[in-house]
Amino acid sequence: MADPYAPVEAALGPDENFLSLADILMSQERLPCRAEVAWPRLAAFLARVDAAAAPGKALPEVRATPRRCGLQRSAAARRK
Repeated sequence: MADPYAPVEAALGPDENFLSLADILMSQERLPCRAEVAWPRLAAFLARVDAAAAPGKALPEVRATPRRCGLQRSAAARRK
């Protein structure tokens, strides 16, 4: 990368707001970006957060249950 930086035309045309991959790789600048990711099984958690957002209430604390080497016994097996 001894060559000086020279802007590369956008891949989709001058009226688009996208940079070509070559332009991004040559610039070495940090560019703001946004990624949209689907997070499965968050509906129950988000419902609790909305309910706890009322004045005077703190957000719920979420704790992970410990697992031992993936060998979890069922609740019925633990009662015996």
